[in-house]
Amino acid sequence: MPRNQELETRLREVADEFDRGFPATPQLNRMILLRVDRQPQTGRRSGRRLVAELALTGLLLVGGVALAVTMAHTRSLPTAPLQPAASVKPSATPAPQASLPDEDLRAAGLTNVAALVMPEDQQGQIGVQTIRLIGSYADPARTVLFFRYAPNVGTPRVRVSDAQGPLNAGGSGNGGIAGDYVTAVDAGARVSEDGLGHLAVIFSLMPGPNAVPPPPGEWRFSLAVKLQPATALPAPTPFALGKWNVTVEKLEATPAVIHFQAMLAGATPDAIQMSTLDLVDASGRSLREMGGEASLTAPKTQSNASTDNNTRVDYQWMRPAAGGTYQLRIQGPGGTRTIVLTVAPI
Repeated sequence: MPRNQELETRLREVADEFDRGFPATPQLNRMILLRVDRQPQTGRRSGRRLVAELALTGLLLVGGVALAVTMAHTRSLPTAPLQPAASVKPSATPAPQASLPDEDLRAAGLTNVAALVMPEDQQGQIGVQTIRLIGSYADPARTVLFFRYAPNVGTPRVRVSDAQGPLNAGGSGNGGIAGDYVTAVDAGARVSEDGLGHLAVIFSLMPGPNAVPPPPGEWRFSLAVKLQPATALPAPTPFALGKWNVTVEKLEATPAVIHFQAMLAGATPDAIQMSTLDLVDASGRSLREMGGEASLTAPKTQSNASTDNNTRVDYQWMRPAAGGTYQLRIQGPGGTRTIVLTVAPI
């Protein structure tokens, strides 16, 4: 056990530490003095009892001071931020999605792939006329843009180019909800070195049936789109169909459409009728046609008697979400050829 002198030295050190950590205040001193004055004098206590009480008091004082010093030291330490448990992984940030009206998605034929429509937020204004680009979708066969314009006057006209020039292909324009306009080009953007298609869009308004003249001018937008992948489908080798020789150039399924492109040697564009190409499901019901075009394979500047009989057809049908087996029927002057397709669910 420590001797009296050692105990006294330790008590002094603890007392000094206590004074530095908790300096006395005049109010506390007055309260202690008042408390001492009220203690009754009961006479001198015996030496042994006094030593015991002093030892107990010293122990209590040492314990209290040590606790106070520890609490003060703990308060002075910086608090470390809470970390998640090792088994908890933060969820990945979801890809942004465009929130478009159902009418717009139906007009574009993109109801089954609404999650792949990317949000856009670009606005142009001329006078009181405001045009906003609000959404986009792109794959190797199809480019779709969504616009919102107010006031709702005039008939929209949209021209689309990529980094290599205009997208020279067929297309369509449809209205969604009032004031919205959906334009589709039956071609995919050509991808640049960064893996994206860089589009330059010119939006203008022509006089519409309401006889209200739209403001003159053009609204220009630029955007980069990521093309959704296409899956090649088994295609037959070239075959004869009466006077036609058919060479399938593309047969693929994108998330949005089933795409068929072929060259028909011996056919003129005028020979391609609505019944020439049809895609039906197992029940014989035709799928929704999203685009169809027949054009000469040679430029007009190179047109002659031989090239005028070579026609390229490019057709697209809305891809069913459930997938299944379908029949592509090609009807020519010498009969019909059926190509069986198996398409996976989206």
